Amino acid sequence: MKKGFIFLLILFVTFSTKQIHAEEIKPLFQNLNQIKKELNLTSYYGKRFRNAQKLKIAIFDNGFKGLEEVLGKKLPATTKYHAGPVVAPEPQETHGLYMAMLFYQLVTNEGANEEYAPSEFHLYNTFGYSNFKAAVEDAISQKIDLILYSQTWEYGGNNDGNGFINALVNQATDAGIFWINNTGNFGDTTYNSSINTLTDDWVDLAGQNNALELRCAENPTKKCNIRLVLSWNDFSDNVNEGSDKDLDFVLTDDTLNIIQGSSLIQSKNPKEERPGYTKYPREIITAEIKPGAYFVRVKNRSKNFTHKDRLRITASGDFVKMERFDNQESLLPPADNSSVITVGALDSEKSSFSVKLKKPELLTNSLVSLNKEENYKGSSNSAAMVAAGITILKTIEPDLSKEDILRRTSNRSNNDPTSEPGNGLPLSLLGFSYTGDGCFIPVDLGTTYIPQYVSNALAYGGTLVHTNAGQKIFYDFDPIVLMPHIARRYINDILVVSPYGPGIYNRSGLWNLPIGLTEVLETPKDESICGSFLPQPKVGFVFRLP
Repeated sequence: MKKGFIFLLILFVTFSTKQIHAEEIKPLFQNLNQIKKELNLTSYYGKRFRNAQKLKIAIFDNGFKGLEEVLGKKLPATTKYHAGPVVAPEPQETHGLYMAMLFYQLVTNEGANEEYAPSEFHLYNTFGYSNFKAAVEDAISQKIDLILYSQTWEYGGNNDGNGFINALVNQATDAGIFWINNTGNFGDTTYNSSINTLTDDWVDLAGQNNALELRCAENPTKKCNIRLVLSWNDFSDNVNEGSDKDLDFVLTDDTLNIIQGSSLIQSKNPKEERPGYTKYPREIITAEIKPGAYFVRVKNRSKNFTHKDRLRITASGDFVKMERFDNQESLLPPADNSSVITVGALDSEKSSFSVKLKKPELLTNSLVSLNKEENYKGSSNSAAMVAAGITILKTIEPDLSKEDILRRTSNRSNNDPTSEPGNGLPLSLLGFSYTGDGCFIPVDLGTTYIPQYVSNALAYGGTLVHTNAGQKIFYDFDPIVLMPHIARRYINDILVVSPYGPGIYNRSGLWNLPIGLTEVLETPKDESICGSFLPQPKVGFVFRLP
């Protein structure tokens, strides 16, 4: 086997939900009824439609370990498994099996209703570029209708929908395949920066020692298995086209002693196979570290970067925290592809998003409960849930376009992204007022401590403002659509976010509210925010079948 072929295999993709072992799946999911109600799937089960047409469905993922145990039980016996041209290294992942079962159980009402079951159900092992490419080509030849891909790549793209990963995805969507992708879970572990070189060719990372600080939090295992990926925006749509722009990086302890480093030499040679060389603009570090503070430093080796070049550092691993991260741009390919429907987790601060690309388009609560009182969240779950709902709609109406699907499932009738701010309730019903000269003064986010739960709420298009009753978050839509399990009793009930999640209270009892709540509401009627400040664009709409 050629070295280049092996190298393409180890182009690594990350999965974004904790692995579930096959023996833990037997009792399967404990809160499916709640999920089905939230997504409004229950109103479709058992119904017959004249022009219904079953779909060919494919699940792309990095492994389906335990598949044999559930065939004919939790998955149809006719399920077709495609191993791919390259055998994945052991141990194989179970993440794909988990996604396939969650999707199938929701589509078929846990097997009770088969009217939306796929006419063909394909599982593709897409670990590594070679398998991913083969899966896309085969899915096109098989005339697959919908692909669920609950994975993202830490490199292979330029954070703008381009690059060789997205070039493959475009082949599928150009062939008419619906592609559902999760956002990935790098919302609080992604750092973006220009490439500004300082003394001794170290790149300015805007932190102590020109470095990015990381932390391994205290935990029962007394360690963190960390994976760091450095990439920069020089990926081509052609997988064989290399880069001559070269960065290296190191992981150090808090005394700057180097723990691990990556210093591959980037090459434009399309047949590059030499040890220590790579065609691709990326470096990877994996290490086991103890609880404490650590630093990432980047060195400019090639010195041919321009002001247009950008780098990205992503970190993954249980109990790993990034002290400075980009709270607006953390979307990885192919979730950044404009032709796919990207799905995020409404209830996870780790769910990635991009304000610039206005993605994800759709959001759901992602909590899935297993046996042994285990609960799992993440955008992988959300993508599987949305794929199930879209499969039901596309079965009923096969000709629905991507735009049709988004319009029908994203509450746009009640949450019009083109609506003007200031259409909420009047201040006379809300019981507070502004502190500025006839307008609400925005909070300076650069100098004010913002709790994580407030930052999460702001990510969906909110603006934090000062009022004479404390800080509140204004939206240009009614934020109750972000809380599908909450209903108002009175028109002016107070919606809040807090360290314990969202909630609702009667406005007449504000004197008795717990400490730490922040009210969220539509910008009051005929009111505005002071100055030229504009709220962040909204990112995502809550998914629910019509």
